[in-house]
Amino acid sequence: MQHEKCCYCETKIPDEGHLKAVEHFKPKSVYKKLTNDWENLLLACAQCNGKKSDKFPLKLTSNEREAKVIHVKYDSKKRKTDKAVLIDPSKEDPEKYLDFVIDQKEKDIYGLIIAKDDNRRGKITIEVIGLCERYYLINHRDFMRDSLIPAFHMMMSAKDHDNQDRLESSRQIFGSWMDKTYKLSALTRAFVRYYNLDKDYEIQIPS
Repeated sequence: MQHEKCCYCETKIPDEGHLKAVEHFKPKSVYKKLTNDWENLLLACAQCNGKKSDKFPLKLTSNEREAKVIHVKYDSKKRKTDKAVLIDPSKEDPEKYLDFVIDQKEKDIYGLIIAKDDNRRGKITIEVIGLCERYYLINHRDFMRDSLIPAFHMMMSAKDHDNQDRLESSRQIFGSWMDKTYKLSALTRAFVRYYNLDKDYEIQIPS
């Protein structure tokens, strides 16, 4: 279901070893009845799982101007109407709330995951999961520098020289990298959107 990727950071998770964990979206220490509930179980890398731990912020008001959030410590029937602040990657599209810094001029934060339009849920999810850690930033920078940018330059050259075979090959490369089964596919889609490759080079972004 998750294509062997962490539900939060898209890191490819190996079949063997201790780099993977069963993630309880609603912490089992709080929501004990959901310990084995299928819809509450996700696959996560050890880093994201450990950072999130049993933190689970709830929104106490629908007023976006009021950032009233608590980290729930115990289960209660009264909380049925409360809404989770964290983005649930199994039920929601994280790309509605999260984006990446693609501009190379932003040297200090180039590759960083940020909240789209500074939205509250995105910011809190980044903080709780630790998606702003340098580990992720470097990983994103490496992928852009070693893969995305060279492929973009190859595609520009193909278009300049009217080499349709190379141009189509470049489209296919980006298409494979944007596929949900590929590592860092969300970063690739953000890169394509930022440089308008969908419009200028007719690259179709998967829905």
